[in-house]
Amino acid sequence: MSSADIAARVANGTVEKWQDVLHFSAPQLIMELIRNYIPTEDAPQFTDLPLQEQVIQLRNIAAGKVREQLDPIQQAQRDLLNGIAG
Repeated sequence: MSSADIAARVANGTVEKWQDVLHFSAPQLIMELIRNYIPTEDAPQFTDLPLQEQVIQLRNIAAGKVREQLDPIQQAQRDLLNGIAG
């Protein structure tokens, strides 16, 4: 599947934005999870977690990256409203 295919699927709603982020950034997201993991007695490293838990955390971080990226128009509107209110 090419980048154009994924962009088209995101545009028509058959693929969610977090899935697009995951597709293009999985290695970086996994490394971020490994670096930021807080060790526990049962799982001293991220890779010691059950696979299903790793998948859940990977999906959550991909979804979080989508929420972090605001539309530039929405950001400008928010900045303007914050300036008026402040």
